Amino acid sequence: MMDAEEGYVEVESPDTERWHIPTDEELDVMDLNDAKERIRGLGLYYAEISQPFIRHNATGNLDTIEDLKRFVYNMRNLPEIEKRYREYTRQKEERESRPEAVKREEMWLNLIMEIRSDKVFVRRQHFADLIIDTFHPVTSGGVVWIYQDGIYRRDNGEIRSFIGDWVRKFQPYEFNGTITNEHREIMYYVKGATNQPDYPFDSLKYHIPVDNGVIRINPGDGNIELLPHDPEYRFTRKLPVTYNPDAGIENILDAFRDWVGDDYEYLIQLPAIAFIQAWEGAQKIAYLFEGKKDGGKTTYCELLYHLFGRGAYAEVDLRRLTEDRFAFAGLEGRLINIVDDLDAFPARYLGIFKNLTGSIYHRIERKGEDGYESIVTAPHIFTCNKPPEIKDINDDAFWSRWNYIIFPNTFNRDESFKKGLFTDENLSAFLNLIIQEVIDIGRDSTLIKRMDAEEVRSLWVVAADEIAGFVRDSCRRDDPDQWIAKGELYDEYKRWCEKKGKVPESQKRVTTSLSRIGILGFYPSSGGGRKKQVHAYKGIRWNEEISQYRKPKTVDQGVLSV
Repeated sequence: MMDAEEGYVEVESPDTERWHIPTDEELDVMDLNDAKERIRGLGLYYAEISQPFIRHNATGNLDTIEDLKRFVYNMRNLPEIEKRYREYTRQKEERESRPEAVKREEMWLNLIMEIRSDKVFVRRQHFADLIIDTFHPVTSGGVVWIYQDGIYRRDNGEIRSFIGDWVRKFQPYEFNGTITNEHREIMYYVKGATNQPDYPFDSLKYHIPVDNGVIRINPGDGNIELLPHDPEYRFTRKLPVTYNPDAGIENILDAFRDWVGDDYEYLIQLPAIAFIQAWEGAQKIAYLFEGKKDGGKTTYCELLYHLFGRGAYAEVDLRRLTEDRFAFAGLEGRLINIVDDLDAFPARYLGIFKNLTGSIYHRIERKGEDGYESIVTAPHIFTCNKPPEIKDINDDAFWSRWNYIIFPNTFNRDESFKKGLFTDENLSAFLNLIIQEVIDIGRDSTLIKRMDAEEVRSLWVVAADEIAGFVRDSCRRDDPDQWIAKGELYDEYKRWCEKKGKVPESQKRVTTSLSRIGILGFYPSSGGGRKKQVHAYKGIRWNEEISQYRKPKTVDQGVLSV
């Protein structure tokens, strides 16, 4: 062992204990020669033993174990030996009683400190090893991530502070250097040892990190295990929920059925898709929740906030994703993107939306940092009281990406309802429903519920355009030979608006809106080919249960107009 002047702090190994003077019982079970060697070695620690041992051994007074017992007894009772033996024993007991953290600290100080003339120099490679042992860092895209509380997060100065804390442990020795310089040099070693060429996080399939561990799911047999947190899983988020397989699901299901009736399964599928998409790639699904105020949409979103936790959901709207190149960074590492108000959808959004839902690979840019390719798996959920108008209603690829869920009811505001809904028990129950959905979809991906594109288009267009809503309420489109005169339809439309307290659009606007949904204007002909002097709309008739107009009109050789 080198002394401190040569660069090491002397630490007595608890495994050696060569200073220990053997007892009679220990000598009884030892070979005579081994016992002599053991006692001879005590001379390294107790100078008073060395010469007497040589003398007695030379004169034949140590030829039996009993002779050795008497010799040891006499030596142990010498005042100086007794004093030093008690001190060695005290140090041993003190060392063994120290917490493991203290022992670990002493070990690492011995490794990272190099003492020269009362000054401490840092052994940077060993300091890097200490950082790796403490933080389990991973370097990706030049960014260092550290493991804390069961998940990885970007290093935001924690390592620099850690280096400073350890440098202060060098006292009373003087530190020869600066923390800034040591941090830079040590991180060179750390990054080199932990660099990952590919994105290393959140790729472990069928594992869900939660507060009390990591849930491992086997879709094949439906088996579920709860494992302890471990950096080897490399998660950047965990659900702030306790896994409790016995949590009752009735309260959650009752709330979902109250909100959307038979469509309640979509509310379970949506968070399950967040996990499936993270594991299996883009599923090309987004969700739009439409309904009146106080219909349950926002409460459901708040339930998702509680389930996923602040670090696992994003709130990045399409406008930002279209206009701000840094906005995609807000989606990285997030399980779901929740936008609680879709108020506009210009044509330029269509390409961004299809790109978002069609791939998980996107370029991430942050201010002051180099851009890099990363994985964004978050499915998108939007809510609205009324969906925004879509100009290009014939984009089938757009409509096929949506599940359009209507929240048809309104409820009295009751904060106690939320308090009773957002309990640990209900969140655990919601998680159990999601896990079962994950198992079912993992076995058979065709179980993912997808709405027909034409159904989505019809629901959206009618809800977004009041004129289309009027057609839905007042007309039928079941016979292409039927028609309604332009004046008749506009008069009925104005009465419909008055009844609903709405301001009617102009007749020109009505004609334009009808053409967008496939109802074209034309001039019907009378018998003999003579045109009637009336402008009409083809392929539409009155809903006779609602409208004042009872008698449908039939097309007979008309001329279309736009």
